[in-house]
Amino acid sequence: MSETHWSQMMLPRERIEQLETINGELRQQLQQAKDENEQVRQANIHTMDVFEDMKAAKEQAERRIAELVGAGNRLCYELESWLATEHDKESVRAMNIWRKVLKTAEPNAHQQKQAANQGRERLWTWFSLSYASFLVLPRAGMHQMPDDWQNRMAQLLEEWDEAAKNQPELEFIVQGRKDGKLCQIPEWIRNYRHPDRAAWNHFFGRAEQCTYPDCNCPFDMGPDHQCLRGLPVIRK
Repeated sequence: MSETHWSQMMLPRERIEQLETINGELRQQLQQAKDENEQVRQANIHTMDVFEDMKAAKEQAERRIAELVGAGNRLCYELESWLATEHDKESVRAMNIWRKVLKTAEPNAHQQKQAANQGRERLWTWFSLSYASFLVLPRAGMHQMPDDWQNRMAQLLEEWDEAAKNQPELEFIVQGRKDGKLCQIPEWIRNYRHPDRAAWNHFFGRAEQCTYPDCNCPFDMGPDHQCLRGLPVIRK
């Protein structure tokens, strides 16, 4: 006995009406989606037209600037030729002004290259003529710097970690040398948990005693920038 196809099954009238209602709603949703898609397409077309207009306006402005620069250069050449026989101060002044405008508006290739590599040049110059391949900063000393400096330093280190995707699995050891011979690194440099404030004050060239009247305590110089009695280091 063959199975009856679903289209040949007799459904209750209420179920048929329910299915017709669902079918109508689906048709409405489909039409709404088509309308929205058409709106998006029209918006994209409009956006592309705007981009094309902006591109055309930019090209037109560049051509106009080139024409003005060319006209100014021709004027300079004519003035130079005329000044070979005449000496008019106003013409000389006008030509000099035009040259200054060109120099200001259009930086030369050397200036552009120098601005693009400014950071690299500063960092390279910081190492001076040394052959150092590493930068070593004591952790205890960095924590003696102002909080704003520590925040900026942490941000730079986080950027380095984010950029260094494939760091080699190597360990580096810092050794101390004095007069060309290996020596032990002093405790006040290594101990970042209990820093020697007086030693670091001397390292940074800071005053070792509070200058407040009747105080004279050693500076704490912690993140709060206060002496041991709670007085601020920077007085107003």
